[in-house]
Amino acid sequence: MSDANEVVIEYRSRGARIALWTSVVVLAIMLVALGVYVYFALTPIGAPSRAADPTGLSWVRSIYGWGQELLSQPTDVEVGPDGTIWTTDPARARVIGFNPDGTLRAVIQTGEPASGEGLIMRPEGLGVDENGDVLIADFGNNKIIVFDAYSRFIREWSVPSPLDVAVGPDRIAVSTVFGIAFFDREGTYITKWGTRGREVGQFDIPHGIAVDEEGAVYVADSQNARVIAYNSLSELMWVAGSQRGRDESATAESGEAALEIPSGVVIDGAGRVVAVDPFNFGMFVFDAKTGALIAQHGDFGSDDGAFLYPTGIAYDAARDWFVVADTGNDRLQIVRIPDSGGGIIEDVRSRLTGPAWLCALPLAVGLLGIVYLWWRRRRAKRRLTAELSTETPASA
Repeated sequence: MSDANEVVIEYRSRGARIALWTSVVVLAIMLVALGVYVYFALTPIGAPSRAADPTGLSWVRSIYGWGQELLSQPTDVEVGPDGTIWTTDPARARVIGFNPDGTLRAVIQTGEPASGEGLIMRPEGLGVDENGDVLIADFGNNKIIVFDAYSRFIREWSVPSPLDVAVGPDRIAVSTVFGIAFFDREGTYITKWGTRGREVGQFDIPHGIAVDEEGAVYVADSQNARVIAYNSLSELMWVAGSQRGRDESATAESGEAALEIPSGVVIDGAGRVVAVDPFNFGMFVFDAKTGALIAQHGDFGSDDGAFLYPTGIAYDAARDWFVVADTGNDRLQIVRIPDSGGGIIEDVRSRLTGPAWLCALPLAVGLLGIVYLWWRRRRAKRRLTAELSTETPASA
């Protein structure tokens, strides 16, 4: 091969190397930028250190409202399949949706409290189905009212004194002052559990209700100071709560919860039952099969990560965080607690559906582009070498 041919190969090879290394540098800058973004996104300014809460609770962010509009004693909260955080604002007869980053998404009803089809008087509890439809327990109008994810009215049906609503795999459960009622997805009545009272099988203002994927029902029986669990066959599984108030002998070590007025309940990613108790100013974690108390998180206060009469709770499986209606502090708080994600598989899944994954998509495309450029460079060099070899005279 002549010297001229070698110069041509070297010139083209040098250009390909410059393009390749330029792409590598750009990719490295993007990776650093992604790391900085994720760090500040997951560690907001002002977040307390883990050492500030010996129970392991960590604060993510608080939502007080939007613009000049502030929340006023929100009583319940739910998370939609797209991560939308829905909360009640009873004093203003409205339900508000926030994006996971705390920005406003939607407001259901902007007028005064009202009666009539599609109108809200006093929203007390919330549920969200797999389509993102929002179910509102309108205590003031004695009905369940359904809106879609875009705040458009769908349907409603009458329920006396509804407190909370939960969507199960095959039916809708509504807690009321007088017991637990069940309806199909269209609002047709199916059956009712219990009456008002203190005995097991009775309820006294059950403010919170949750249904798991197998159809088991968990009730925060507020005025009876207990959480009750029933399986999908309506059989009693367990009762948690000693009705001894803040008796210090009832602790996680004893497996017994000193509940005072549990008012919200949810199932986390590990299948545990998590309730909030406004008079205990925190979260109680129970074993879903036995009702044994696993842990207790939170304390009284108005600082980030502390609570003042929390009454509602929801869980976002994609982000592995809880949203708490911190009623006395007029805010929603997003917090995390240990072991709520259900293990390694769920933890990986939550990370792959989070903001880091979305930001990593363009980086992945860039990496594939670099690999492609490298392959093209190698292929072009081999082809050019072969072409110049065939053009070289056999003899001088």
